[in-house]
Amino acid sequence: MDRVDWAIGQGVTGAALLLTVAGGLHQEWTRWHAYEPPRLERGGYVGDWIGGGGAYRLRLGENGEAEGDDMPLVDENAGPWDSCSGTGTWTFAPQPEAGRPAHGGPRDRITLTIPGCGALRDWQAAGTVDQPQLFVAEGDPSTPSVITLHRPWVRTPNRTISSCSPPGTALPMPCA
Repeated sequence: MDRVDWAIGQGVTGAALLLTVAGGLHQEWTRWHAYEPPRLERGGYVGDWIGGGGAYRLRLGENGEAEGDDMPLVDENAGPWDSCSGTGTWTFAPQPEAGRPAHGGPRDRITLTIPGCGALRDWQAAGTVDQPQLFVAEGDPSTPSVITLHRPWVRTPNRTISSCSPPGTALPMPCA
């Protein structure tokens, strides 16, 4: 390899490195393509939620009533198969727009109170606006176990639609 080829190779490598650093800084400063948890209105959380392959069921009512069926206990003394069913209440705590989700920033929270179910931690918003999820992390913070609830979906032969969509609707509509 002669000196000209070597110099060209070094120039291309340097330009690629400079472009990578500039792109990384641009992404950090502008938060371009950074994940943001969904910010729904309170009514966006009203309806049915399922998780654990359908084992966990939660219904959040418009007037603050909650009904849980085989909901996992998030108590540190609970076993992996311990669950609770019952009725109670839920509250919605919207979080401010400011924050860095990648750094543990604020997320909307749903707090459940179901008598007889012990401690139920706050469920946090995740997913997207079109497909919201609720999750709670339990156990060791360095290797937590994450329990996720999502909206029920119904499969049809040609498409997947939300169970809250009117028959014949091609696009999913959030449950209200």
